[in-house]
Amino acid sequence: MEFRDLLMKRRSYRSFTGGPMTKSQLDYILTAATRAPNACNMQSWHFTVLCGTDAVGKLYPDVYRGEWIRNSAVVIVVSIDREGVETRFGDRGRDLFAIQDTACAMNNILLAAADMGFGGCFIGAFDEDACRKMLNLSERYRPVALAAIGTVEAEVPLRDRKPMEEVIDIIGELPDDGPAEPKKEEKKPFELRGAYLPDAVFDDLYLGNAVFNNICLTNAKFTDITFAGSSFGGLCMNDTKFGCVDMKNAAFDNPDLTGTTFRNCTLKDVKIDNCDIDGLTIDGVNVKDLLKND
Repeated sequence: MEFRDLLMKRRSYRSFTGGPMTKSQLDYILTAATRAPNACNMQSWHFTVLCGTDAVGKLYPDVYRGEWIRNSAVVIVVSIDREGVETRFGDRGRDLFAIQDTACAMNNILLAAADMGFGGCFIGAFDEDACRKMLNLSERYRPVALAAIGTVEAEVPLRDRKPMEEVIDIIGELPDDGPAEPKKEEKKPFELRGAYLPDAVFDDLYLGNAVFNNICLTNAKFTDITFAGSSFGGLCMNDTKFGCVDMKNAAFDNPDLTGTTFRNCTLKDVKIDNCDIDGLTIDGVNVKDLLKND
């Protein structure tokens, strides 16, 4: 695979089939990790690999609370090895150089996984202390990231990046070799109306400002979707499942959530007004009974 194709192929996946990985495939990925750039070739990293559903499943929920991780073929725990780099460079070596080393290794891990046909996800939001305890890690190692890797259940679209001019400053000048891309002809917006598309697959789509009306998505699957600023009205979402959803400042008007289950949620500053809460329980406690006791 051409490297430019590999760059576009790698993305974050959080939906795996539970299929296995072979030892030779894992060896390739770990070799890529150890070939990453690092400070003074001190290789200030350590990798702990959990293989198979039984080992990987131990991470949930104490180390990482996303249940999807249990279907990973392997999870690589990436730790900094602070011993040598801290001795040589002090706090800067421990707090900066070692972190940079592991970040470079993680990028190689994810690119190598994509090259082998797997999907991967960089996880930084996990319980470091629980991870250390579960793996019985030495004090010289600090776990800083998890790489969950597996056979993907469904492809996810390539996510947008900020415009180049927004994140890059170029100082100095380079010779002009012509336009980077041929000038594209202006095209009318794509329209699809009255279509019957069972079992359709949509991959690597950019749908900014798109409009969807009268759509039936029974048994559809969505992963790694960004709906920032979107509006939804008249939705029927019976038996729908959501995983790893960020719904900060979301507003729901007149929803029917009968029989809905929420697990491992952050509900800080949530307000519930004029709602029917018959049978609503939190951690096994009936909320209506609790309010009566007050």
